[in-house]
Amino acid sequence: MTAIIASSALLLLLIWVSVHDIRTHKIENVVHVIVIIAAFFVNDLPLGQRALGLAFCFIPFLICNIISGNKIGMGDVKLVSAFGFVLGVYGGFVSAVIGLTVMVLSVSAYQKLKKQDLKNKAIPLAPFLCGGFALILLLSFWKGNF
Repeated sequence: MTAIIASSALLLLLIWVSVHDIRTHKIENVVHVIVIIAAFFVNDLPLGQRALGLAFCFIPFLICNIISGNKIGMGDVKLVSAFGFVLGVYGGFVSAVIGLTVMVLSVSAYQKLKKQDLKNKAIPLAPFLCGGFALILLLSFWKGNF
């Protein structure tokens, strides 16, 4: 029961994070802390798996942040890391891949439909990352992994 309540609260937080990122292009630091705290109520992964999930999600996104010249913000890097802490290596990685895939497809479709180049426009990444995380979290409950 605690896992359901914590997951529900976490999903509501993700909606707020998505809307806030769309409006301000910022992710508040407190969000990452809340996600990490909620992880202990959402599932019972061992701390070692959580730490590996955090690291394996943090490192590639940090490298992308550096290579892109900070076009992928540190808020997004920390958010994906927190998701890795909740879901572990596999879940964190899959949720990030899903979020990024949906983002690429959405932006491509938007550009084709609107005939508008978004190459130099800032696109909030949090809504897509949160969607991927929410999907994996809900699928994990459905499969009974938590």
